[in-house]
Amino acid sequence: MTSTLERYLAQHGRKLVAESPEHCLELLSTEFAHGFYYRGMTNLEYEILSSMDRCHASSEHYKYVGERAFHFREQWYYREFKSVAHNHIAASSLPTTLFEWFALMQHHGVPTRLIDLTRSPYVALYFAVRDWTSECDAVLWAVGEEKLHRSSYMRLQEVGFPFPINDPAEYANEMQEFLRDEWFGEAFLSGNYRVAMILSPQWTSVRLAAQQGAFLVCTDVGTGKEELLMDLIADNSCLSDDERMLLEEGHKFDISLRKLVIPANQKKQLMRHLQRMNLSASTLFPGIEGTALGITERGFLENWASGMTSWQ
Repeated sequence: MTSTLERYLAQHGRKLVAESPEHCLELLSTEFAHGFYYRGMTNLEYEILSSMDRCHASSEHYKYVGERAFHFREQWYYREFKSVAHNHIAASSLPTTLFEWFALMQHHGVPTRLIDLTRSPYVALYFAVRDWTSECDAVLWAVGEEKLHRSSYMRLQEVGFPFPINDPAEYANEMQEFLRDEWFGEAFLSGNYRVAMILSPQWTSVRLAAQQGAFLVCTDVGTGKEELLMDLIADNSCLSDDERMLLEEGHKFDISLRKLVIPANQKKQLMRHLQRMNLSASTLFPGIEGTALGITERGFLENWASGMTSWQ
């Protein structure tokens, strides 16, 4: 993680370390409770990357042609998936916008620039600690949606983005219109801007609903998104005069970027707690595969008092 980001988090008290499993759960219900979307990762050292970022970084061509290769690969995945999707999905259920195609591709494991987030801190905690046998510390990020969107809209407006944005605070009312291909494509795929937003498709899959999911969409490609998020969320130019005055007086707004470090020795106990909350692979990945994974998870977590002496 870069020193600039670490200094920002430390300066504003936005990097917290769970002192115990109980303290971790307390932080999720207080410091991380409202106004956020969340992402949990099993290794503290991992960057916030999309599947397309990871796919692109593994390519030998990346070092030679950079972003142009990313966009070519992105277009190729989209074109190939779209050409065959009608063989497996009813015509009435096919996506009608580019963003919804990306969301469907993400659901089926095709690399995209979308990054999975959740509205639930406990779902994010599950994804952070699910690999509890690993000796790596885990991390949970919380991203303030309102400030992110207001700052992004303000930047688009300042450079003459053609979408008719009247007031950044009203982004929620304009979002569905913004997701039309001409606006979404110009904002995120043209390479003319540097913004990030949290978006949700109009349709939802069973898995997306179970995980209370949404997607972080960024203009930056091939790199971790932490610096971009910090740059947007630390920018107070989108705040009103009253909001800036309150901020200067020390009032806290749930509009920040926050980071929770979860030490490795707490992960197993937290997984057990989530099991008692009925948060497991069985509930977060509906279907027989998720059920099977949930049984496996529970089996590893159990402290068996005695073995079975016969088959029943």
